[in-house]
Amino acid sequence: AWFNAGGGALVWSFILFMFCADQGTRALANAFVGEWSDKLEEARLENEALGALAQAEAVVADESAAAPLEYDEVKVDNYRYMWLYMGIAILNVLMVGGRALGVSTTGVRASRKLHNDLLSHVLLLPCSFFDTTPLGRILNRFSKDMDTIDSQLTMIFAQAAGCIFNILAVFVVISYATPPFLIGCLVIGIAYVYLQRFYIPTARELQRMESVARSPMYSHFSESLNGVATIRAYNEQARFIARFDAAADANSSLFYLVTAAQSWLGLRLDI
Repeated sequence: AWFNAGGGALVWSFILFMFCADQGTRALANAFVGEWSDKLEEARLENEALGALAQAEAVVADESAAAPLEYDEVKVDNYRYMWLYMGIAILNVLMVGGRALGVSTTGVRASRKLHNDLLSHVLLLPCSFFDTTPLGRILNRFSKDMDTIDSQLTMIFAQAAGCIFNILAVFVVISYATPPFLIGCLVIGIAYVYLQRFYIPTARELQRMESVARSPMYSHFSESLNGVATIRAYNEQARFIARFDAAADANSSLFYLVTAAQSWLGLRLDI
């Protein structure tokens, strides 16, 4: 739903192309610097060889050692390479800027559309829905869930896409230079798939349980605000505070399990 709300396949294809172009320009810049360094090294070696040859010819001709040696020095057009490298760097900056702008604007568009669709749908629901659905669950959808879509989902997508394309670029370069590396990648890939089979179902269920456990907090807090005068009149502040603390503890316990599951996966991936 988030991808469709952001503009569909065409928009996301363009954003992924910008990520790919970013990695391509970075690889091009690294290759260009390597070629520049090779040219400088070749020029240095050729100049040393020409200098040694000129020195030998001077000795054979019995010329004075103090006389300056004359030979055609090999030079590298550093200004040309510098301007080309600057052009590649500017192109990379444009790719990075276009990528960031595309992700941010698309994320904002998707968040706005999802929020408007959710609000329109809720406003058109019958009164029986509000009688049977806890208020905290509705507030949870408009608060935490929308906050996740607004502030986290776009950032996570950008980080994930950048990481994937970076890994692919490194994978292609290393595989081209060292083909036996593919055997190790196959073994590691099988291990990753095996770990994901355990982690994804568990993490999905824990996230759902944590979201469900968050709703009573919102519901209790909203009801307490609406009835704060009655609560104070009957001196029931301690009981309502205890109920809220119990709901917060239940949510915190599940949030701890979510964090523990993420740490479990991170530790095994690092190993």
